[in-house]
Amino acid sequence: MPQILLTDETWARLKGRAEPFEDTPDDVVRRLLDATDNQDLPDGKDGYATGKVQSLDTPLPSVVTAGHHSNTPSITGAPAPQKRRHSRLGHGLKVPQGDFRNPILMVLQEMEGRGHAREVLKAVERRMSNRLSHVDYQILPSGQQKRWEKSANWERQQMVNDGLLRNDSQRGVWELTEAGWAEARKIKGAGE
Repeated sequence: MPQILLTDETWARLKGRAEPFEDTPDDVVRRLLDATDNQDLPDGKDGYATGKVQSLDTPLPSVVTAGHHSNTPSITGAPAPQKRRHSRLGHGLKVPQGDFRNPILMVLQEMEGRGHAREVLKAVERRMSNRLSHVDYQILPSGQQKRWEKSANWERQQMVNDGLLRNDSQRGVWELTEAGWAEARKIKGAGE
């Protein structure tokens, strides 16, 4: 495997663009390269390669140390074991996370305000069947969820943060708050 030498400043910038628990240095570099492929960039002889050099194959302290689990990849200077080989999806290929909000509210309203996550997700899937594509049905690299299910679960968390769903419900149960009920009534009144 080729080695790349980086200054401490560049290494710090690289770590700053990483998503904890997900990215390896290679993920971040690929994302940056993908973002700059069609841009007119300088030839690289701009004098930024100064200072102390750090090798990517020299282990560095992990960006994420608290709560680190052995099966969770972290950002270190060493290559991650069993590196995932996938790239991010292009814009518009999957249903955006926020588009799950109204169907979740409508489903929970129909379930009298609360339901088990599995049942809610099945009903949301039926409600959104005309919008979900083959990309949304892809199993994620973790092998545990379909892409749309993960997006719906992230939107559920955002709804908890926004006060629309209760944060103290029994594990695995999604439940509307008063604000969630009001939002669901507003959506229903507008004809979804």
